Amino acid sequence: MDVRSAMAQKTGAAQPANGAEGSDGRSRKTPLTPLVEVTPKEAFTVMLLDCLGRLHSGGRDPEWDVCVEKAWEEETGTQFLAVRTVPSTALWGPPGHGKTTICKLVGRRIAAHLHLEFVLNPPNDFVVTKRHFLLTTQEMSGSVSNVDFAGIPSKATGNREDGTSYGYMEKLLERRIVQLRDAGAGILLLDDFPNAAQFVQNNILSICEEGRFQGLDLGPRVMPFLTGNLGAIDGTHTSRPSTATMTRVRNLFVYEDVDDFAQRTELAFRDLPYGDLGISDFLKRNAAYYDTLDPSAPPGPHGCPRSNTKAIDSMRLARHMYDVREGNPAPQNPKLGLPVRRLLEIYAHGLVGAKAAEGWVSYAYSLITEAEPLAVEAMSQEGLSAKGADRLKLLIGDGQAAEAQTFAYQFAVAVADRAAGVIANSRQESDGLAFAAERFARAILEPEFILDTTRTLALSRFVRRLLERKPDLADPKDREVLRPEFARALVRSLTVVPLDEYFVREVIPDVLSGYVATTTFATGHRGSSPRMGPRN
Repeated sequence: MDVRSAMAQKTGAAQPANGAEGSDGRSRKTPLTPLVEVTPKEAFTVMLLDCLGRLHSGGRDPEWDVCVEKAWEEETGTQFLAVRTVPSTALWGPPGHGKTTICKLVGRRIAAHLHLEFVLNPPNDFVVTKRHFLLTTQEMSGSVSNVDFAGIPSKATGNREDGTSYGYMEKLLERRIVQLRDAGAGILLLDDFPNAAQFVQNNILSICEEGRFQGLDLGPRVMPFLTGNLGAIDGTHTSRPSTATMTRVRNLFVYEDVDDFAQRTELAFRDLPYGDLGISDFLKRNAAYYDTLDPSAPPGPHGCPRSNTKAIDSMRLARHMYDVREGNPAPQNPKLGLPVRRLLEIYAHGLVGAKAAEGWVSYAYSLITEAEPLAVEAMSQEGLSAKGADRLKLLIGDGQAAEAQTFAYQFAVAVADRAAGVIANSRQESDGLAFAAERFARAILEPEFILDTTRTLALSRFVRRLLERKPDLADPKDREVLRPEFARALVRSLTVVPLDEYFVREVIPDVLSGYVATTTFATGHRGSSPRMGPRN
């Protein structure tokens, strides 16, 4: 049982059929909880607007309000509308789905709008000014005292009108809390909120609603946010939030599905050496390895967006440390003294757990030891040797088996990325185009044993990587496609190699016009050849 089915079972959430479309047209799976389920992007949008609404002074500071209203208009395209109450937001969800990161991104965006310097968790000796936007994280896990917020008792002296003095007690607040009040604006992030004692949760409800509690007054420019995990479902120890808590904040359940993760990850790694190694697409096609939290198993590492991102970086590091070159099907690094497969096992198992590691290791090992060396050879001056071509044909076969499809995908991605890199690294647009396109065509488009779906995906990947690596190749009227003159030059270079007439007439134009989805490894798109098996 995975986290999604476990949550639905635990909470008794309504369970529409998987694949039902939501109001945004996206396929919706079974809800995890009775809370509204949102993507990280949706949560970011809602929290950004709430934060702007809370920061508006309602006319008490006209100059400040002008900046807030301008930010609102830039984000929404509408004029600012003041509302009576702006609730704080509580983000709930399984570990690693971006709850804390969303809060940080909201802070950075707000700071940029208001021309403030964003500072994350400043040290106690940091000198705060009104030019700063602070995001201060208060770790709530294990908190059993209100001292963190209310402060510790301290004796103070006051003066009466008649000149006499009197003693009284006030609270000394933690420096980080005082810093928030002294900044231009800020966010107080109460992280792992349900992990605090029940009375601590109850006593800081006024922070969420009014920004104050006992001796603490955050002022009007600090927005409190809460985050919380799943308790018994994910193995953390929590106190059950009270109804009072749940009705004082906007409750959002954050879950990043594999499609959103893949899109975000490709963008995050696109300009880095080796990119994401195609792992985000691999996870899309093998979703069982994406989110592997098993509530019925002992606590341990598991696949989730956070651990998957770290594992991708580890796979990139392993790829970097082993020599992948033409004619070297078994990359080595004598100094490490570790076979590449063993290093991949250690990296993957330690981050995503045994269940997901098996798939990760098989994918990465095949990529490093087979697909990439063949791609290097295919993009060399001589192209694939007879031995290399025979090996490629053996590994792909008729392309119908799952392993063969995965390898064909790896090879296609590796060749497409290298071809795009040749062109992107050339000083002139025309430099390298003829060579790279011709080598790409001979490696991917010409072999009869490569499926049309794989060829279409490879060409789509090639175009997308060109646009990412060399943005000036994009059409000014549509940044998602190549400039017409460059697209025509690319077609001329591709068709130097004899290609299937249908592919040239239908598929290539569709890919270059942006019609074919660039990350989909499937059939059913207009422009895909009706012959999805090997060509005769």
